[in-house]
Amino acid sequence: MSTEIADEIANYKSVDELMHTKVVPAKFSLNSDPEFKVKNNIIYVTIREYNYNNSVRDYAPTGVVRGIWRRRKDYAPTGVVICLDRLPEGIRERVTKQAKRLVICAADRKGNQLNDVSEKRKAHFLCPSMSFECVARLLDKKSKSSDKSIRRVFEAVAFGSIAIVDFIPDEHKALSKAEKTMYRSEKKRESMKPPAPGYTLVGSQWHRPATVLLMDTNTKIHYMMGQDDGQYFGVQLAGTPKSIANAFADLMPKEALNNAGVLRQGEWFAIPVTEKDVPQGFGEIPSMVLPKDSPKSNDHVLEAGEIRIGNGFAYARSFCMEHDQHRTMRGKSGWYKFMKNTAIKSVSVEGVD
Repeated sequence: MSTEIADEIANYKSVDELMHTKVVPAKFSLNSDPEFKVKNNIIYVTIREYNYNNSVRDYAPTGVVRGIWRRRKDYAPTGVVICLDRLPEGIRERVTKQAKRLVICAADRKGNQLNDVSEKRKAHFLCPSMSFECVARLLDKKSKSSDKSIRRVFEAVAFGSIAIVDFIPDEHKALSKAEKTMYRSEKKRESMKPPAPGYTLVGSQWHRPATVLLMDTNTKIHYMMGQDDGQYFGVQLAGTPKSIANAFADLMPKEALNNAGVLRQGEWFAIPVTEKDVPQGFGEIPSMVLPKDSPKSNDHVLEAGEIRIGNGFAYARSFCMEHDQHRTMRGKSGWYKFMKNTAIKSVSVEGVD
C-alpha cells in the first residue's frame, strides 16, 4: 500500500509544482526530481540539490546544510494518509464521495509539498492542510516545538492516537482579470484584498487553508486547527464538539452568541452592551493592553474615548484596537464589553503556507 500511495502522489506532482520558487538560480542545480516515500502512512518528500556559497533555499524541507558545493539528500514528513475506517461514519462517507484518499498535509514551511494536490486532482486526493507545528506546541507544556516533537505529531495522527473528528477542506480561487493585472506589479500586489476572510495570496491564486478538528483518543481532549488573518492557529477546546461549526460556537462567550453587533479580533470579542450595564469608572483610561496568555504573545492595544474596568472586564466606547497580526478593529459610539474566547490554550505560528 505504501508503494502504491507514493507512486500515485509522484504521478500527480511535478518538480515545478513542488517548488515555492519556480526560477532556480544558476548556482543551484537540482540533481533529480523530488521523491515521495510512504512509511507507516506518513508521506516523506526528499529533494536532492547542491548548496553553493552558503546560500539557503526556502523550499528545502528541513533547511540546507551550509557549505560549498555540498551535496545533500534530505527527508521531511509532508503529510499523513488517514485510514478511512478510523473516521466518524458521516465524515467517512463525505470523503469517499469526493476522493479516493484523505491526506492531511503539512502547512508548515518545512513540509508543505502537497498543498495543491487536492485542487489539481480533486477526484483522487482530498488534502486538507494544517500546521503540525501548532499541534506540537499545543501538546507541549511550555508551548514549544522542535523537529522531533513535530514528527511525533505526524506519528500520532498516522497511528490514530490523535483522531480526525471533522474538517473543512482547503479552498482555492483563481485571480480575476483585474487581480492578474495587479499581481504583475509588485507594488500593486501588496494592496490586493482577499475575496473573503481567511484567504491569503499563495503564488498566483488565493488559498484558504482547511480547518481541522482533532481529538486525543487517550484524554478525549479536543483541538481545532485553522487560520485567522494570515497566521495559523491552534486551540485546545473546553468541550467535546462533534463538528467544526460546534467547535466555533463553543469558542464564543455566551454573551456573544446570536448577537449581530459582536466584533472580533483574534481571541477577543467586543460585545455591545447598554450604558446601564457598564460599571462606574475610576477616572478616565485612554488606552490599555488586554491580558494575554503568554509574554511572547503580541499585544492587543485598546484605545478609546473612555475605558472602564469593572467586574473583571474592560468596557470601552468609540474604541480602536490594534494588533500586529490582525486587522484593526473599530467600535461604534456605544459601549462594548471585552471578553476572551473560551479556549483552554491557544497558539499561533507564522511563516507557514
